[in-house]
Amino acid sequence: MSLDWNAIYAGPFHHPGLAFAFCLALLLRLVMRFPPSAMRRVMLLLLANTAVDAFLTGALTPLSGTVARVFAIAFVITGDFRFWVLVERFRTPDATWKGAFLRAVPLSFVVPVVTAIAILARPDVFSGPDGYQLKPIFLAYESLFSAFASVLLLTRYVSRRAAPAFGWYLTRLLLLWLAMYGLWVGCDVLLLFGHGWALGLRIVPNVLYYGVFLYAATYFAPREAWT
Repeated sequence: MSLDWNAIYAGPFHHPGLAFAFCLALLLRLVMRFPPSAMRRVMLLLLANTAVDAFLTGALTPLSGTVARVFAIAFVITGDFRFWVLVERFRTPDATWKGAFLRAVPLSFVVPVVTAIAILARPDVFSGPDGYQLKPIFLAYESLFSAFASVLLLTRYVSRRAAPAFGWYLTRLLLLWLAMYGLWVGCDVLLLFGHGWALGLRIVPNVLYYGVFLYAATYFAPREAWT
């Protein structure tokens, strides 16, 4: 008997169930283990965004139609914002949270805007008889983000030699995020070629996105971050 990967992937156990489980575990960790600090407040804010995202884009969402699509796009942007605000805060030892938030906003829009331009420029690639096709759009977005983040990894962020604690932290976050996007790319290529079981594999990067990333962001954070 073959598994119905579409039903599993679209079901509440996967989304938002797994996300809620990780969010609850991280909430308890943040409250019980770490003292009040700017880092803890930011992590709680990013955690709240993740939980709301999981609820409004998952199987239990009360939204539908155009409203659901608008929120889905918005949460793609805020989801990437979580990544950008952390790496911008720790890209240099003297960076501040205020500056990180200000820089993270435009960075979060780069790939969505480029993807939107690509869709408008090549509707033959991204649309079908029933309107826009999500699989090629997802693949384009994931590929563009992977390329963008890779360039910044090599050119923008502090080196491990210059600031070991911050450098290693950023390296771990960037590699985890790129691994997640790389898995999405691989899964969506398989799905485009008709391999439905890749939906099961796609759960892995989803778990990284909704759960493991923020947990890793707290686990690997330099001690100075919590003061």
